[in-house]
Amino acid sequence: MSICFREGIQIKPDALDQIIIGSNQDIRQVLHHLSMWSANEKNLQVNDMKREAEKAKKDLKMGPWDVCKKVFSEADHKTMSLYDKSDLFFHDYSIAPLFVQENYPKAVPHIAKGNRRVTLEQLAKTAGSLADGDLVEKAIRSKNAWSLLPTQAMFSSVLPGEYMSGHLAGQIEFPRWLGNNSRRNKFDRIMQELQMHMRLKISGSKLDVGMDYCGHLRNAVINPLIHHGQDGVQDAVKAMTTYDLLREDLESLLELSQWPGSKDPMSRVDSKVKAAFTRLYNKESQPIDV
Repeated sequence: MSICFREGIQIKPDALDQIIIGSNQDIRQVLHHLSMWSANEKNLQVNDMKREAEKAKKDLKMGPWDVCKKVFSEADHKTMSLYDKSDLFFHDYSIAPLFVQENYPKAVPHIAKGNRRVTLEQLAKTAGSLADGDLVEKAIRSKNAWSLLPTQAMFSSVLPGEYMSGHLAGQIEFPRWLGNNSRRNKFDRIMQELQMHMRLKISGSKLDVGMDYCGHLRNAVINPLIHHGQDGVQDAVKAMTTYDLLREDLESLLELSQWPGSKDPMSRVDSKVKAAFTRLYNKESQPIDV
């Protein structure tokens, strides 16, 4: 209001409030709109200002963090219709369900009023709704049934927001599923490579390689080096060459068979033993023509 007074812009406080809300409290955007509107060299009516503020609000695109917060905010729900709640999903329907799924346990449902049993019941309802949403998404992606997107919006966003309507008690986190899925794809590629290298000696699939072969092959190579040192190099190399494994495949075996947070078994092998193992492997291994 001080800036408007100094610049000679006549505007009522409620109209200015609408401009601020429409600009999402961005002072630079507020000043920009005031500057553009004052260039008309006439005083805008309150309704005109509200209409322009509404246009600015429509041009504003919320990020996934803002969307996730609104999904669980009871205060926002009071002024939103069913269609408004569904529109939150369509801000970015590819990642919005992941944000909801990652952060719904942090929501505090006001309907529970601190009752743990009611809170658990609401969490169970939310988990069931998200599971149904995943089934709908699978149908959408596998059968190109994009007409089911509104249905997914209900199960993956609207219903979870209703069940856990209240406020978020913690910081909104980025979906861990994306990182886990990337790691899974990497492991799938590694298992495929190992299965291709060993296919002349085994009959198992790439899944069998990851589930059944990796741990035993790792032990067959690493244990002689750990327990026998230089004397175990020959046995370790023999285990590698028997299954036509490349030197780089040893790192793949270690990565696939090692639990998160566990110690790398290769750290127990002396550096001189590692060097002797590499030299002997390079000497005795023969590449297989594919």
